[in-house]
Amino acid sequence: MPEYEYNWLDCANCDETYAFETIIGNGAATYEHVRCPVCGSDLGEIRADLGYSYLGEIGSQFSCTAHPDGDSPAT
Repeated sequence: MPEYEYNWLDCANCDETYAFETIIGNGAATYEHVRCPVCGSDLGEIRADLGYSYLGEIGSQFSCTAHPDGDSPAT
């Protein structure tokens, strides 16, 4: 059964962090070379046995409301 893994990769050229979803299988590990979706710079390799998808920029398209201690932020 495939599993999904999420990768956050920084682009030094764009000064942005991008999210990618990969599909991991039970077979031998396969790695894919990833390029920045904006400028094309090399972001390195990620494990993506059954492929990967670009999800978006972390800063502008995603936000995090989780807190390490489990408490809500003060309002």
